Amino acid sequence: MHSSVLASTQNTIQTIANVGAAIGTISAVIVALFLQIVRVHRRRPALSLVFSGDANEQDLAFVEEDHFNLYVRLKVKNMAKKDTARNVEVLLLHVHRPPGASESGVVPSRGLTWADIPQERINIPPNVWRRVDLLNLWAERQAGGGETVLTPALIQYDTKWPPAKRQQLVAEGDYSLDLAVTGENCDATYWTVRFAFRRKNVTGLADFTGQIVNLTVSKKAPSAS
Repeated sequence: MHSSVLASTQNTIQTIANVGAAIGTISAVIVALFLQIVRVHRRRPALSLVFSGDANEQDLAFVEEDHFNLYVRLKVKNMAKKDTARNVEVLLLHVHRPPGASESGVVPSRGLTWADIPQERINIPPNVWRRVDLLNLWAERQAGGGETVLTPALIQYDTKWPPAKRQQLVAEGDYSLDLAVTGENCDATYWTVRFAFRRKNVTGLADFTGQIVNLTVSKKAPSAS
């Protein structure tokens, strides 16, 4: 009688021990999965859009080709201690023109062109930035040194290099552009770029000053229009 009770007790204890071990194993697996999820979340790339008017930053790049060119560029930055952002592109979502602008119709929502890189999508490692071309201002040389009015255009990705089709912004006034920065392994972020276009005649580099002014970049909520 006593031996059967003892055996039953031992079986019960062993069962409890087995259940406890199983619970411990399951708990360890759950904790490991949770930590992995947290790690993946914490390492997810975090991309931001930055502009600097400081000449040393070179976000304003003057290029003297067959005609005068000024490139207005934004930096797409990946935060430090994050994974490499893969297949990143900057999409133009909408152009808000100045009131009374003569241009009509919708500007095609294509990707912007990466500066000096003939690719539609690129990778951005942690704590690194890559420039994307926002605007190109150009003025063709005139015979005899005549003055030329500078015209800006949005730089959009094209299968040809350099891009052949440029969406011109002719009207003077205040512009607002809605952009999205997207990547294969990160959430999209949404941004508004505002600037004013002040038309001037151009005879040299100095005349580029004051054409595009008050350029600001601000982040906005995904649900914003």
